[in-house]
Amino acid sequence: MKCSIRLKLIAGFSAALPLMAIMGVVSFYSISSLVDASANADHTYQVIDGLERMVSRLKDAETGQRGFIITGEDRYLEPFSTGIAGVERELRDVRALTYDNPFQQKKLDIIEPLIQLRMEKLTEAIKLRREVGLESALGKISQWDSGKHVMDALLSQAAAMEAEERRLLEDRADKTASTGATAKMTI
Repeated sequence: MKCSIRLKLIAGFSAALPLMAIMGVVSFYSISSLVDASANADHTYQVIDGLERMVSRLKDAETGQRGFIITGEDRYLEPFSTGIAGVERELRDVRALTYDNPFQQKKLDIIEPLIQLRMEKLTEAIKLRREVGLESALGKISQWDSGKHVMDALLSQAAAMEAEERRLLEDRADKTASTGATAKMTI
């Protein structure tokens, strides 16, 4: 009898050990998938935030430029300078974050020259204000009218990028929810 109980215990543990190992592997895989899905969603938020900061920095530069044009005071150029530096940094960061997404890279290939053109026009207006004065600068700036078109095109491309990221976020949120449910069930 003692031998038979011992054999039953050994057989029971022998059967349970592989099952526990399989459950451990499946649980590990489920939790790893959940962590990956969560990281992907976080990545999408970083891209959206970078796009919003990039546009905001460009608007800061425009505000600083307008303040300088109106007043002629250099202190208004601080938001211009920090805005320009911020735009370039955010553009670089968003490009790095979306390196694996051809759609987003193509949009950035359109946005980058628009940003350069807008910054050139802002800088040129500041130069005109310094060299020829307020009225001449305002007259020249009002003739350009390209600034609004450039900014509208840039905002349109940024909005398309953000819409793509929001679509990806929705897909990733669905995957995260599905993976979470699977992980719960597995555990």
